[in-house]
Amino acid sequence: MMCNPFCVGFKGSNRDVVKAFISLGSNIEPRLHYLKRAVKMLSDCEGLRITAVSSVYETEPVEVSTPQMWFLNAVVEVETHLSPFELFRLMQNIEARLGREGKGLKAPRTIDLDLLIYDELRLKTQQLELPHPRLCERAFVVIPLCEIAPKLTLPSGENVCEVAKRLSNLQRVVLRFKPTEWVTSEI
Repeated sequence: MMCNPFCVGFKGSNRDVVKAFISLGSNIEPRLHYLKRAVKMLSDCEGLRITAVSSVYETEPVEVSTPQMWFLNAVVEVETHLSPFELFRLMQNIEARLGREGKGLKAPRTIDLDLLIYDELRLKTQQLELPHPRLCERAFVVIPLCEIAPKLTLPSGENVCEVAKRLSNLQRVVLRFKPTEWVTSEI
C-alpha cells in the first residue's frame, strides 16, 4: 500500500508489532466528517493497521472555560511498527492536516487525537506520557475503549469496563453512531 505524503517517514518496519489505542474527538462541524477523515488517514499509513473501531459517542465538553459544542468521540485500536514517538508525530500531522490549531485544553477542535495506551509501555517525557495521564478520568474515552477492548486492564489495575460503568454515572455520554453507521468499508 502506498503511503500518503503526510505519512512519509512513518514506516517503522524494523520493529515488533505492538497494540495501541487512540482516542478521537471533534467539536467543530462537520464533526463526524473529521472523525471519518482522521480514521481514513490513519488507515492509509504504512506501519499501522486499524484492528477495531468503536461507536461514536456525543459528550459534553470538559475542562473548558467558555460554552462549546458537544464533542463526538471514538476510540480505535491499532497494530503498529511505529515507535510511540513516531505514532505521536503522525497523529499531530493528521491533526494539522485537518485544521487543528494549537493544542490547548480549552479550545474547540476540528480533531483531537490522543495516544491512550501503547502496548504496556510506561513513559513520561515533556511531549508524551503513556498511558495517557487522564485516561481513567474520562468517560468519553473509557466507554468506547470498553466497547472494543472489554478485557483490557488499565494502568490503575481496574478493568476498563468497570471504570466505564463508574464514570458513566458521573459524566453524560450518549451513543450516536455504531461502527457500521460511520466507518466506511475502505478502512
